[in-house]
Amino acid sequence: MFKISQGIKNKAILRQIDNLSQSFRDGIRKGLQESGVQIAGKTGRANDGLIKQDMNSPKSGREYIVSRGRGGRVLKRSRVHIASAPGEAPANITGKLRKEVYFRVEGSNRLRIGANTDYAKFLEDGTSKMAPRPFVKKNIDKSRANILRNIRNGINSKIK
Repeated sequence: MFKISQGIKNKAILRQIDNLSQSFRDGIRKGLQESGVQIAGKTGRANDGLIKQDMNSPKSGREYIVSRGRGGRVLKRSRVHIASAPGEAPANITGKLRKEVYFRVEGSNRLRIGANTDYAKFLEDGTSKMAPRPFVKKNIDKSRANILRNIRNGINSKIK
């Protein structure tokens, strides 16, 4: 933060400058909030953000039979599951990863997007035995223009 005080005699102008910097911070925060909703979605909604839509898109990986469901319980009827190929968003089996996607605006200049599962990092970055299945970075990269537009719109709405 910088202070401008020398050469300006009018305290009202100084107050307006301070208010303007606060308006910029509020506008950036508002733009990041909107971007988080667009990318990660609102908490508790099944398919409302880009990441969640990407996870539900058709996959082109290996097909295999699934005979167990959530918590390891045996399914009444086995089903065919198509896994994600390297580079695609992870395929949805139980929905846990999709439900745990979150975003948080920290301060006035940081947007944190992630998933609260112990295996999300391994899917995003890959391992020595598995190629990456990016679902966060890919959607952030696709949304860069929208993020900048949201920040610009947020700032404009706060300084008017």
